[in-house]
Amino acid sequence: MPVYHYRVMDHKGQYQEGIIEAEDIKSAANRLKDQGLFIVKLDTMRRSLVLDDYFSSVKPIDLANLNKQLGVMVNAGIPLVSALEVVEKQTDNPKMQKVIINVKDSLREGKTFYHSLKQHPKIFDSMMLNMVQAGEFGGVLGDMLLRLGEHYEREHEVKEKVKAAMTYPAMVLVVSITAVILMIIFILPVYTVMLGEMSNELPVPTKILISFSSIIRTYWHLIILIILFFLVFIILYSRSATGKTLVDKIKIQFPLLGDLHKKVIVARFCRTLGTLLGAGVPILNALEITSKTTDNSVFMESLARCRDVVMDGKSMVRPLLDSGVFPYMVAHMAKVGEETGKLDSLLIQVGDYFQGEVDRRMDNLSKIIEPLMIIFVGALVGFLVLSMVLPMLTVISSF
Repeated sequence: MPVYHYRVMDHKGQYQEGIIEAEDIKSAANRLKDQGLFIVKLDTMRRSLVLDDYFSSVKPIDLANLNKQLGVMVNAGIPLVSALEVVEKQTDNPKMQKVIINVKDSLREGKTFYHSLKQHPKIFDSMMLNMVQAGEFGGVLGDMLLRLGEHYEREHEVKEKVKAAMTYPAMVLVVSITAVILMIIFILPVYTVMLGEMSNELPVPTKILISFSSIIRTYWHLIILIILFFLVFIILYSRSATGKTLVDKIKIQFPLLGDLHKKVIVARFCRTLGTLLGAGVPILNALEITSKTTDNSVFMESLARCRDVVMDGKSMVRPLLDSGVFPYMVAHMAKVGEETGKLDSLLIQVGDYFQGEVDRRMDNLSKIIEPLMIIFVGALVGFLVLSMVLPMLTVISSF
């Protein structure tokens, strides 16, 4: 639907600005008038703002800021609509601003906060919806929002650490490979002609490099097609049920990175389940929601078995032990939590422990990857230099 920018005055004489979605400008005006607002200005939203909204995305840090700000203001006794107006003016994300305005309009129509958020399933996940619903029913919405803010802030920190650990090695690898390919395609052919005039017997490394260069220059179009075909096949296969299961198993079994990936999932599982249980969400619903916080099919199958066992009135400890993916510590603490009635707080503590493990592994990984990349680039450059220098030495020694 079209998006309109408005400037209105409320019954207190205060001006407000924002955006609204409607079928046409008349419908937008009617919606604003129904809220008791006097329209000062209403026009079509600028194309640049629409494009900003289209290309922007709502990240965990945006949800963290939203929930934390709302939680503080709700606990301070500020009405939810007024709190949303404050957050709307502070956010610089066009998509988030648009969603906040729609939620605010929905609240003014008499809907609950839960139902207002539920209209935006691509922005607010099931965890946030269930915790908001539990908070509204229990009269502790502010506390639930603060918990959600902490949860999304930790999710953001994990993603940023992974990104920071992998950005430098990825850039070094791409630049190195690009430089080598450009050298092989544009510089080596000229050097090969010169070598052909100077010497007939070339060293083995030089022959390998010249052959590789010849293959790339002759069959470059075929190589590109093979790479594209391979990438498309991998993507399509990984989206199938069998392929996704295989890829997910490789992710958690891959040397060095597999254990890290597993700990990230376990930390998220413990924190999410503990937070939901602490918010009063029934354990069956909590397990179902928690299973959606990971896209790893191996963990999802294990959580589905836990949910089936709990549905039969049994403990979830045994499925956790038999899963082969959850550490013994998680199952043991779950058992203690079930026996003491403190499952939620113990799970959060376990989640914090594994998050600390992830942080330490991330720091160690970045320290390991950098020297490995230097060794790789050094070996690659060394082979190129050796391949180009050896023929020159052979020719010089022949005189």
